[in-house]
Amino acid sequence: MNRNLQQTKKKEIVESIRREIEKGNFKRREQIPSRITLSKRYRVNPKTIDRAIATLVEQNILFTRGRRGTFVHASALLDSSAIYTDSFKNLSTNQPDPASYSSAYLQVGTAELNPYFFLEHCTKRMSNLTQGLIELSFPSWKKWIRNAAELSDIVRENVSMREGKRYTEDNLILLGGKFQTIRLITQNLANPKDIVIVGKPLVYSYRRIFEELGLEVWEMDRTETGLSADTLLELNTLALDKRRRIAFLYINLQLDYPDNDVGAIALAMRQLLITADALDINIVEEFEDHEIVFKMQPTFHDVATEPIANVISIRTYSKLLAMYNELRVVMGPAAFLARFREDKALEVNYGVLYEVLAAMLLEANIFSSASAPITKGMKVRMDKAVDICRAVLDQWAMIRIPASGLCFWLHAKRGYHFYVPLQRLKKLDLLLEPAVEQLSYPIKTSALLLGFGDGDTHKLKKVVEYIGAEMEKVYC
Repeated sequence: MNRNLQQTKKKEIVESIRREIEKGNFKRREQIPSRITLSKRYRVNPKTIDRAIATLVEQNILFTRGRRGTFVHASALLDSSAIYTDSFKNLSTNQPDPASYSSAYLQVGTAELNPYFFLEHCTKRMSNLTQGLIELSFPSWKKWIRNAAELSDIVRENVSMREGKRYTEDNLILLGGKFQTIRLITQNLANPKDIVIVGKPLVYSYRRIFEELGLEVWEMDRTETGLSADTLLELNTLALDKRRRIAFLYINLQLDYPDNDVGAIALAMRQLLITADALDINIVEEFEDHEIVFKMQPTFHDVATEPIANVISIRTYSKLLAMYNELRVVMGPAAFLARFREDKALEVNYGVLYEVLAAMLLEANIFSSASAPITKGMKVRMDKAVDICRAVLDQWAMIRIPASGLCFWLHAKRGYHFYVPLQRLKKLDLLLEPAVEQLSYPIKTSALLLGFGDGDTHKLKKVVEYIGAEMEKVYC
């Protein structure tokens, strides 16, 4: 096919796809068919389809969604999935965005409420946070935000904590890593202006965002066993300074255990306590008035709810830890529940206790490592862990299979939480775009569920049947 004929054919395809979009023929998934399907339909080389799609993207008729670029048309910008594009017009004025290719368009949907995309794509695709135009859409508010200061104000005003409390102190030190959201910072801090200590993987990417919010960034030293002695000594010195207040903020802190999402929260605290003991620092006494802030995932409540924060004091955590250590030796689930109810000093809601207990169970190797298959003996221990969680939380039960793959929230009674290796779903031909392509961390469960959609219940059923039939073959 000569060049002129290719150009003519491309224009025909562009106009044809445009008409199909206008007619609403792609309305079901708000995305166009694959390049192979289109190439067969128009009887052209797939490369010609690529050029036609590129033209539609340049004309802002199609937008990319997901890391690998599923193409959706403009009406899809109204749905609840996270969508971004390298180049777009200000949809309110229909004028070109001044930041052009250096900006990112992001809509944080009303269901997943997952600003992970905001942090990642703004960091990667905006040369300056104050450039470009970002729209954050939540159920109760919608506003164009032009700079970090305004973002901080908007978020602080509009996001309320379902549980926990707000900090009113001027000086806070946040210890954590893998910040998935700016919201937890701004909703907890009246004046977030002192120090943030973050993990090394995060510092270089997100330093500018935090600094624009008025936060000083520290690097958190790490060793193979957790926090370094030097870092802990610095924290101890700061804790003795009564003018400062420390909040240990763990938001999906993974440390050196990337496959263990929830367990890493407790693991990090355990390592902190162990390191403190080695240095002869009584961290419970020194830090007892400080808090650990747990960021709860939607999967631990209702899928449609926002992630919420829960606060637990160091003193309470140490008591739970002592109870758990005793539980491992002599107590059963019923006895643990009785102790929990008898101890009136443990003023902690079920959400926090569930998070801590589940994390402790994981950290103690009740579940196996990322490479070992589930054996019958392992299954028995898993069942026992589920019984413990159910005893503590009455109706709640949890089976957690850590893997570097997907996370499904399956509603069976009060719910079971499954991690399923991505490779196994590929074998089942169950990859769902775009959510699967965006799902690099288990936190994105809600996006995955959105990816199923109302018309894909048969796929969910297939997954449930597969897990039930092949449980002992699923690697954890």
